[in-house]
Amino acid sequence: MSDKEPITSQPSKNKADYEKLESGQGSVVASPSSQSYSKFGMDTILVTTSIDGNRDWTSSLFDCMQDKLNCLFVVFCSPCVTCQLGTRIGECLFMPLFVPGAILTMRTRLRTLGGIQGSICNDCLMSSLCGPCALCQMKREMDVMGLGTE
Repeated sequence: MSDKEPITSQPSKNKADYEKLESGQGSVVASPSSQSYSKFGMDTILVTTSIDGNRDWTSSLFDCMQDKLNCLFVVFCSPCVTCQLGTRIGECLFMPLFVPGAILTMRTRLRTLGGIQGSICNDCLMSSLCGPCALCQMKREMDVMGLGTE
């Protein structure tokens, strides 16, 4: 195989195939049942989603009145809502209380999990300037996505 030929298959992790390739005695075919072996000790990572996201939020930041009960809950007990949302995305119950910038990190994680378009800069602005509205939007989005509801 020359250096200029395109790669048409996944690399093999079978030690015997790898040794054949190094000695120039043949080509390598990937086998899912082959014994795991990696010359450099690294595995291949396959990215399956776009880094930019492929959709918008299902509701606007200022659509807080769509769920009035949630809006009141955020206004009067914001730490409780923050902890509840943290557990819904798989974090420790008290993480939002002890981690600086917890709303920012949770918003970014939710956006990434949901394939929502945006940037960390935008997440930072929304969570800093409109924290209660961002919490309401995150809760609505989690409800739509079915995250953390049994």
